[in-house]
Amino acid sequence: MGRNPSRHPRMLDTPWTWIPSLYFTEGIPYVFVMTISAMLFKRLGMDNIQCAFYTSWLYLPWVIQPVWTDIARRLHSDRWWIWMTQLLVGIALASMAFAVKMPGNTAWILACLWLIAFSSATHDTAADYYYKDTLSTEKQGLFIGVRSKVYYISVIAGQGLILMLTGGLETYFRDIRQAWFTTIGCLSACILLLALYHLLVMPRNYHTEHTEKSGTVAFFRQKGIGCILIFILLFILPKALTAKINIFFLIDPISQGGLGLSLTQIGFAQGTIGIIGLSVGSIMSNNLIARDGLRKWFGLILLCFTLPQLLYVYICYMNVTNFGLICVFIFIEQYGYGLGLTAYFYYMLHLSRGEHESHYYSICTALMALGMTIPGIFSGWIQTYLGYNAFYILAAVSGIVTLAVAPILYKQIKTT
Repeated sequence: MGRNPSRHPRMLDTPWTWIPSLYFTEGIPYVFVMTISAMLFKRLGMDNIQCAFYTSWLYLPWVIQPVWTDIARRLHSDRWWIWMTQLLVGIALASMAFAVKMPGNTAWILACLWLIAFSSATHDTAADYYYKDTLSTEKQGLFIGVRSKVYYISVIAGQGLILMLTGGLETYFRDIRQAWFTTIGCLSACILLLALYHLLVMPRNYHTEHTEKSGTVAFFRQKGIGCILIFILLFILPKALTAKINIFFLIDPISQGGLGLSLTQIGFAQGTIGIIGLSVGSIMSNNLIARDGLRKWFGLILLCFTLPQLLYVYICYMNVTNFGLICVFIFIEQYGYGLGLTAYFYYMLHLSRGEHESHYYSICTALMALGMTIPGIFSGWIQTYLGYNAFYILAAVSGIVTLAVAPILYKQIKTT
């Protein structure tokens, strides 16, 4: 709910001073935990089984987010949580930088990653509530596009520029640990500076009692909840299986069945070209659904979401090594993922309409995180046992599960 503009004119006159930087800061820790951490462990010599297992568990803070958010908002203001979580992320990154420099500190690196993940999940919700409570309804509409664009820029910066910088530093220092120490240290300094900046420029919350009732029980009592849970958990199964393995495939040497790309190449291919494809797919899907409704484009979006998994099968069996062609395939795969993911979010928004809109949506995103966590935990074992060729065939076949649960969504959107 927007606030009264006449009471807090400064809040509504200067949103440009904090909205872009806030959502840029939101994206970096998430990317670091979900993607860069896997790259880091691979470069430090961890095998695929351990790497997938440890990094997949980092989704857990997003799984418990609905419960924790309700507690957190009763303890302190959203502005306080934003600043505190940014401070914690900066400190955790600084601590991790020193841990990376010395061998044998895997447990400490994981502890830092858990702190970053928990802080990032808390920051996501606090930022969204702060945005809604600080801006009028009209201003919220004007800045919704700014939020999403800045977030995508932060993802490109995280998955693209950071990896390319680290790759360059590895070549310059000829020391993997020194390169990562430098990158993570610089990232820590940037986050801490942004935390200080937001402390100074973000309008102070005028405390209001948190009276929103939890809708958890109501959510799980709604009609057709069994089908809803099956759809949310299984629709993204192909992506959940391959999310970590794609990273390993790009970085593992050719002798182990991978592509043997450098961090600089991965940062450009996956972190830049891939994210651009994801963004273009998301924007196109959003425009088509907003204009014509999800039902009209559902079949095409579904095919675009599932079929690109075959590209990795092609790369494996045809021994594709041309970097330009690899970039094209990654763009297509991420473009299809963007189309499908946007439709997936539209469905969750449909489920979240009503009295408990915000809480319902947080439950849906938590279930999505759970759907990513469980397959991800076992993906390293499966890939190691099968090898990359057979694993990607399995991932492509898992798209049948997506096609099988899709009628659940179609049946519900047919009447909306």
